[in-house]
Amino acid sequence: MSQTDFSRQPGLIKPSLSMDFVPIATRKSSFFNCLAYALNEPRLGWVRPGFVNRTSSDPAWPYRDPEPWSPETLRKRLIEDGLEPVSDDRSDPSDTHLIAAWMGQVFDKKSNRLLDTFHFARRDASGLWSHKDGYRRPASRILGIVPILHPRMIVHPDYDRFSGYFRVPASGIACTF
Repeated sequence: MSQTDFSRQPGLIKPSLSMDFVPIATRKSSFFNCLAYALNEPRLGWVRPGFVNRTSSDPAWPYRDPEPWSPETLRKRLIEDGLEPVSDDRSDPSDTHLIAAWMGQVFDKKSNRLLDTFHFARRDASGLWSHKDGYRRPASRILGIVPILHPRMIVHPDYDRFSGYFRVPASGIACTF
């Protein structure tokens, strides 16, 4: 019987400046979440903010949240991951890898309570935005209806607190796969 190695390997996420939205059904979309999609790095799997560059030897692994989630906590965690906050989404899509972040609450049937959650979208080369909701494949519309033109203006029943825009710096951000 072989033992499975769950250690993660170091890597670098470089800015992706020509991301095209391609909702291909064969994509292994159940293996990664909205943050990994926004960063254009599905090898991150179901990564949480603040854990992009942590390894399995980190004392906080796996994903122990030291404080309650809030928009401020989310921003702090993304900055810890190496993302840079920006004030708006008007930068040129050809030279900035931009993501948008939201906070919200979802009802958890197992615990029978509301849980804080987060969501991310990325700006594609066209200047429009796309996101990946849970196990679903990527989409360019919220709830299958509303195209994402300006993330700050999105109204979503689960993600109701816009938390800001962030960019991947030109130097990239350290990560573990």
